[in-house]
Amino acid sequence: MTSIAEVLERYRMQLAQRRPAPQPILDMGCPWSGGALVLRQGPHGDFLGCMDYPECEYTERIMRAW
Repeated sequence: MTSIAEVLERYRMQLAQRRPAPQPILDMGCPWSGGALVLRQGPHGDFLGCMDYPECEYTERIMRAW
């Protein structure tokens, strides 16, 4: 028979595998709120966004030189 602790541990492991990778925090501050800027990925490419989102909606597009 399976114990509740075993079921919860399996569930915790499944959640940990679904969690997105940590976002790197950059040494730049948000010009609007002063919060940290993090590298994010969106449908139109990478961008910098304020970590204080949704209170602060600052974003900055990253231009790539290919």
